[in-house]
Amino acid sequence: MLAGILVFLLMVTACSALQTEKAAETKSEAADTGTKTNGATASAGAKEAGSDESEKLADTDKLNLEMEKYNAYVDLNNFMTSRMQDVLNDYFEEFGDGNKPKIEKYFSGSLLSISEYDKDTMNRAFDYKDKEPAFDAVDTAIVQLEPAIKKLAAVLGEAYDYYDVKGYVDDQFAKGKQLHTQIITAYKAYEKAADVYFDAINDLGNKRTQAELKELRKNDEQIRYSILTFMLDAEALSDVMEQQEIYADNILKLDLKPFKEKYNVLITDLQNINKYAADKARIKTEGFREYALENYVDAAKEVKVAATNIIERVNNKEAVDEFTLNSSFFRKNKEGTPENYNDKLSILIDKYNQLNQ
Repeated sequence: MLAGILVFLLMVTACSALQTEKAAETKSEAADTGTKTNGATASAGAKEAGSDESEKLADTDKLNLEMEKYNAYVDLNNFMTSRMQDVLNDYFEEFGDGNKPKIEKYFSGSLLSISEYDKDTMNRAFDYKDKEPAFDAVDTAIVQLEPAIKKLAAVLGEAYDYYDVKGYVDDQFAKGKQLHTQIITAYKAYEKAADVYFDAINDLGNKRTQAELKELRKNDEQIRYSILTFMLDAEALSDVMEQQEIYADNILKLDLKPFKEKYNVLITDLQNINKYAADKARIKTEGFREYALENYVDAAKEVKVAATNIIERVNNKEAVDEFTLNSSFFRKNKEGTPENYNDKLSILIDKYNQLNQ
């Protein structure tokens, strides 16, 4: 199975900066109304001002297009690591990932599906692959990904329709077996292309994130800086488990030493969030909606608690029961598992994205 990579949105636009500049120019013009100029000077000044304004608008348009493209790529990534992965997990739990389907006597016959909204998310990202500005590695990766993910989504959709109307009763699973072979083949091609895409978008995201952190610190935007830092460190904690290949199945094998090192950093991050998020003046200055910020803080607390639950489970030597291990749904809802932690982290990222909408 694919190991999902969590990348968050950096929805920054130049609109506010442009509006600030316009306001400054308006004040300057108002202050200069008492100064007389001849016609030629006024005309030249107007042309220069018009030229400068056009350049500013052009720069703003370019930056907004860059953000739109980047966000479309991140939306695709988030779909792949969330809903797409859920659909795949659901199918493979039902029928296995072998060359032939594993058909239990009493199977549910109910599968998860990919929605039209999900398809729009994919197509929106694909539409940007040839547009400026170029994100070379990601653009190249998405060209390879497009046919693979479309093929997989199509055959998964066909399987969903087949089982939804109980077609297996009519043909004794004949088409179901054919679809399984197609899904396995399509998945293998998708897995290779997806890994390349994840690496490319993750690298791009890291570069943009570091630049964003630097800018936030420079501008004394401590709330935004602290919530972004918390997410980065929360992902680093997830990486500790991924690097050790720890899941609910083998949670007791987790080496707590590197885990606790990252965990302690996370506690400090949360303290900083609570400190700055309590500053009403700062909330207003940084342009937050209070309810959206509160939702993020609540989600951050749940991430911290999810990490604490893992430490408690390992310390108490409480293995996860077999019933829970048989379902990805139960895994992510079981306290003290990596799957539960990553689910809380995914929710946190959603709350972060909502802050910027």
